[in-house]
Amino acid sequence: MTIHAAFHSVHHHTTCTLHVEHPAGAPPAALFEALAAAGWTRSRLPVSRRPGDREEVAFEKRGSGFLGGWSVEETEETLAAARAILAAHAVSDVPLYNDPLSGAA
Repeated sequence: MTIHAAFHSVHHHTTCTLHVEHPAGAPPAALFEALAAAGWTRSRLPVSRRPGDREEVAFEKRGSGFLGGWSVEETEETLAAARAILAAHAVSDVPLYNDPLSGAA
């Protein structure tokens, strides 16, 4: 199963959402559980259909700052932890910061 991921900056640009793309009907349950254990929650956004019979699910994690924004320290810690989780679950293209999913508008 090929899984892709991307971080998308959220307005006021002090936090990101994490978007995970996977084959339709086959969500990576172990990855989603690991993200939940690290404090990431499913976004209120509905699952998005993607080309090639794929789905995209968004996750978010609130920080301690204004409107749930992340401090500089939280940003580094949160993104490093998320990248480690993604790598541990064989995500094919672990993103750095604001890398869009391929084919994203």
